[in-house]
Amino acid sequence: QVYPGAQWADLLLALNTINWLGALLQTLQGPAAASELAKAARQLVVAFCCLAGDIFPKPTASATAGTVTCVAAPVTVSHVAQMLRLVLPWCQPAQQVLLQALANDEGQLVDACRALSALCSGHKVGVLEAASQAVVSSAPPCYNLGVFQILQELTKALLAAGGVSATSGPEPWLPECTEMLLECWSGLLAPQCGYAMTAVPPPAQAVECATCTAAAVVEAALADAASGAHEEAEADEDAAAGSLHQEEWMARVAVLLRADSVTSFNQLSTLLASKQQALAAAAAAAADPNEVLEQLCWLARMAAHAL
Repeated sequence: QVYPGAQWADLLLALNTINWLGALLQTLQGPAAASELAKAARQLVVAFCCLAGDIFPKPTASATAGTVTCVAAPVTVSHVAQMLRLVLPWCQPAQQVLLQALANDEGQLVDACRALSALCSGHKVGVLEAASQAVVSSAPPCYNLGVFQILQELTKALLAAGGVSATSGPEPWLPECTEMLLECWSGLLAPQCGYAMTAVPPPAQAVECATCTAAAVVEAALADAASGAHEEAEADEDAAAGSLHQEEWMARVAVLLRADSVTSFNQLSTLLASKQQALAAAAAAAADPNEVLEQLCWLARMAAHAL
């Protein structure tokens, strides 16, 4: 994040400061998106997404139906909406963007993940929701998905392509982008406090999209655990580093699982019972139990993080 201070607000948050950048990016489509000029323009967008702190006005208190909540300043919502208008076209439709990235043109997708990660960590979920609604209301029909839906579709596409594992993924940027998207979800779903420190639940659509994403993460991670059962053991130092990274990764996934704890915990419980039955069946048939054991181990660790 970048914290320039309140004295920079009039310059950096003014609409005409960024309008030219949007116009420039409009001309850098197709093959031109891989040009050095396009890369530099996207990096500038990412830098604007990283703005945080006192440059944005403090939220104000608002009383509705006896509940006092914090309302973000219009200039904050306007800035985030402007950033989403620039960034969201880089990552939808998710499958098409992924195929383009896998064809050795991943720069735009990586920059999109960086920008979204910065926005989600620098602003409360209510700001993202309001900004997303503003974008959708003025977007053409082909870009009518909100930011939560786009994050869900993009995360699921990266997981299906192998983004859950740094070792089995076809491209090194795949797990990096997947982790950045998990960081987005962690930022969006982190406990929020409103006026007088009252708890503010995430928007219903954010919870719904997070729960669907959590199920996809679990499915992909179990497939990766099964494939890892036949890999050679790592050296002690590499294994320790890998274990620490896995713990951090699971901590992010746990935030997703807790978005709708009833649904997600039921899923984990069902999977644990299913894998226990599969392990008993493998033992009875004298079959190789390694894949099921790895999956059971992963589920047990994940359940502990979620709890």
